[in-house]
Amino acid sequence: MFASMTASGQWYWVNPYPTGNTIYCTKFVNAATGYSSCASGTILKTTNGGVNWSVTMLNNSANLKSLHFTDVNTGVAVGEYGAVYRTTNAGNNWEKIFVNDSMDFRDIKFYDANTGILLTGYNTGGYIYGPRI
Repeated sequence: MFASMTASGQWYWVNPYPTGNTIYCTKFVNAATGYSSCASGTILKTTNGGVNWSVTMLNNSANLKSLHFTDVNTGVAVGEYGAVYRTTNAGNNWEKIFVNDSMDFRDIKFYDANTGILLTGYNTGGYIYGPRI
């Protein structure tokens, strides 16, 4: 991992770019716009087909295992320790909408704006058991 500092004093990722955090899931809502859910509460967004990525760090250290968008503006990201975040403005802001420290959310899929499926299991000391839908 390498980092560099600009004259303004801000650090940014050089290699691996755009983040050194593990990327768990990447989904595109159209040919240009896509999102990745990553380790340490990180969400990546591209609006030019993956040429450039912006990085959003959520105020959570949970590994975000999956995300799904029902349209270009509305999406949900889920992860370990019951992390569930929602955006209604194309990823500009993410709101924590649920947390259950004993659950790990592994995957999410919506069929329409109101109907979805969440794959989960219990977290005990780093082991997941009792998977449920």
